[in-house]
Amino acid sequence: MGLKVTLTQALRLDTKMTAKVFLIKENKLLLLLRKQNQAHPGKWDLPGGHLVVGETWIEGATRETREETNLIVSDLSLHCSSGRHRFYRVGAYQGDIFEKENLPEHDDWKWFTKEEIRSLPNISDHYRKMALEVL
Repeated sequence: MGLKVTLTQALRLDTKMTAKVFLIKENKLLLLLRKQNQAHPGKWDLPGGHLVVGETWIEGATRETREETNLIVSDLSLHCSSGRHRFYRVGAYQGDIFEKENLPEHDDWKWFTKEEIRSLPNISDHYRKMALEVL
């Protein structure tokens, strides 16, 4: 879990190591809506993203979440891993989420209930399943 991304891994085009987080507040999960000019446009996504050379999984998850939401996360615990992807539960966070019009990488954000996620049309089945597990 604490392994760092090596330069060799970073230079391989097919190796995109990602760390995503489950941020939960009052039994609701934070999801971000991907911009139209990104991969998977218009899909609801978890905060997080690609690791850079020298980062651990947790460092990458923390950095990416801060860049995307303005929240400082801590006390991360591994929920699951799948190949080059790690998913963490956030134990604590501080700060305020960017105003929606000031989001740097997404079009929108929302705190979703379990019921809303069950019927959400524009989320991957994999993310839906994991989201329902953590809520």
